[in-house]
Amino acid sequence: MSAWLFFPTRAATIMSKTISDVEFLQHADSFITLANDKAGAIQAETAGAAMTFAAARFAAYLVARSCDSKATFDARKDEAKTIFMEQFEGMLRDNLEEYSRNFDKHNAA
Repeated sequence: MSAWLFFPTRAATIMSKTISDVEFLQHADSFITLANDKAGAIQAETAGAAMTFAAARFAAYLVARSCDSKATFDARKDEAKTIFMEQFEGMLRDNLEEYSRNFDKHNAA
């Protein structure tokens, strides 16, 4: 999504196009749908924790695949943590604000 700079990887030289904001949100919605489906079988908090853990694990994978050696990976870990934590904070802030603006609509179910 144009508003977010994800961790720079070698994939940037491989990708032929950047996805649109609409495509980005469609992909995000598919993960949200999966979490909502899981929340029907387990506690929503457990589904949320699992989703957060999965995102962290995938972020570590993205960092690893951007590095050509373990030494490079180890050298970039702090930078990666900063980038991903800033992105998460911004995304959470944006979603909390959107949820606040549409609280009654989101809680109508």
